[in-house]
Amino acid sequence: MISAFGAYLVAITADTGWSPGIVAVAFAIIQLGNGTISPVTGWACDRFGTRAVAAVGTLCTAAGCVMVAHAGTAGGFIGAVVVVSLGCSAAGITPLTVAVVQSLTDRRTLALGLLPSGIALGGLLVPAVVWLLGAAGWRTAFLVVAAVTTVVGLVACLWLPGPLAPRRGLRRRVAVAPADAVVKEPEPPTGPDMDLRAAVRTSAFWLLIVGHGCALV
Repeated sequence: MISAFGAYLVAITADTGWSPGIVAVAFAIIQLGNGTISPVTGWACDRFGTRAVAAVGTLCTAAGCVMVAHAGTAGGFIGAVVVVSLGCSAAGITPLTVAVVQSLTDRRTLALGLLPSGIALGGLLVPAVVWLLGAAGWRTAFLVVAAVTTVVGLVACLWLPGPLAPRRGLRRRVAVAPADAVVKEPEPPTGPDMDLRAAVRTSAFWLLIVGHGCALV
């Protein structure tokens, strides 16, 4: 979607006569949605698990692409892209990052570094998108994207972790253990376990936001 923006821009404006600014705003909405909706996506991952969130996001993205393909007005086109934006956030980098952090202990940093590589590899599909736009038109192209997103996305969701079991304290485990049982001491944490309220009070939290935001801008 993002890597092939130029190809979509030419095909859509040539077919509809809409201003290039309308198409540009639509693609900007996808990027904006990924950022503004991420806190909600993160909360949903904690509450329902990354597998469920990514699956819903996949279906939402596919539904939005179908709506884009059938859009008859510029307003309808923008509205459909908003749906795509919601889906891309729910099935995007946020749940994948959470899944890596939750499920991996060894080489976690390497795995996090590999995640953005998937976005870069998407650029390799631009020639195929350009061919599809020329051969079948942009509306059919969006329907094909919807079908591929549904199949590949839902299959990939099978490997994501589900909801985490609630944590239980050591004191409670000791209380219910048999008298002759040997209670294994938990391993010491590798860092402070903060909730959101404690995190937002640290300078590191806001420095990470400003630094990452500047890089994206």
